[in-house]
Amino acid sequence: DAHVEQGVNLWDPAAGGLTVFVGTVRDHDGGQDVQRLEYSAHPTAEARLAEVAAEVAEEFDVVAVAATHRVGVLEIGDVAVVSAVSAAHRDTAFAASRALIDRLKARVPIWKHQVFADGTDEWVDSPWPHTSPAPTSPDRRRARVLAAPQHVGSSSGGVEILRWLLPSGVVS
Repeated sequence: DAHVEQGVNLWDPAAGGLTVFVGTVRDHDGGQDVQRLEYSAHPTAEARLAEVAAEVAEEFDVVAVAATHRVGVLEIGDVAVVSAVSAAHRDTAFAASRALIDRLKARVPIWKHQVFADGTDEWVDSPWPHTSPAPTSPDRRRARVLAAPQHVGSSSGGVEILRWLLPSGVVS
């Protein structure tokens, strides 16, 4: 799956640890059978995702950071979110990876609409509205925010950040 492959693209000779979190659509929630999820994103979601990724890159000693969240209709088993971090040491990779996914879920304005098998539905908690500090500058760690996965890699020795939102129909 292209979403999972982004983590593999974070490999770098300086990285001794690479962590990848893959969140999928499960078939149940709160004792109810889930039929599908429908994700929608606020127009600022990509900018918020970039802020979160840059913040994690600045806070942790990482080689690279990547995060993807899909939007649209997703079926059971579909990949919804992928986050990945590479670092020189595994402890740092795990800590930064946990921070990345937790902050993404808490601060990026993406709404989840659950449709249950019995025909009922619900909107799950959203981080919007959210007030946050001014975006941190990725330049402090020579981080780059990239728009396409083929550019991931750390040839300059700086941290690179990859982030984007993918519609649910985009699968390769």
